[in-house]
Amino acid sequence: MSAFAFFEQETNQNKTSLDVVLERLFDNLPNKPYCADGFDWGNMLKIRNKKEAITKPYIQFNHPMWKKYIVIDIDNTGAVADWIYDYSHLPKPNLIIENKKNGRAHFVYELLDAVSFTNNSSIKAQRYYTAIQSALTDEFKADHRFTGLVSKNPFSSKWRVSCFREDPYQLKELANKLDLQTAYSLTDSKTKENLKSANDE
Repeated sequence: MSAFAFFEQETNQNKTSLDVVLERLFDNLPNKPYCADGFDWGNMLKIRNKKEAITKPYIQFNHPMWKKYIVIDIDNTGAVADWIYDYSHLPKPNLIIENKKNGRAHFVYELLDAVSFTNNSSIKAQRYYTAIQSALTDEFKADHRFTGLVSKNPFSSKWRVSCFREDPYQLKELANKLDLQTAYSLTDSKTKENLKSANDE
């Protein structure tokens, strides 16, 4: 099935949860995202229009000025099996984008409301987002070095893609299933105060 197959469906035709989540992802992508064919020697990040970028194996999910997705990079083989058997208490990813050859995967959480990352944005909201991202990374024993600039592209046939939740998350909904104190302890005491106030909202 081509990357555009679900866009070609009639609007009155039933859609799977995966179709719905991918449609929203396409709408939320930057108009000209970074993309790449790979990270071997000679490959490099390129900026392309959205329709061309989704044909590449790697793509930029989040806009430079706001973040609507949290992507966790799990380098362990059999990441999906590990989640089902060992980490099922953690929030269900909206998408799991899995390497067919080794089972390594990106777990993707879609947010209902994007978090702004401009100079005039709320520092409290930014730190709340970052703490949740850090806590998820810790819980899954994932890669803290992953920058998240580009991720495995769920529109590419190179990966195995699954949807485990159709609805986006509120940050508080994710936070309720995580230990944010550990994540916040890596920052200053002012951030810890922000955790309390954010949870009270």
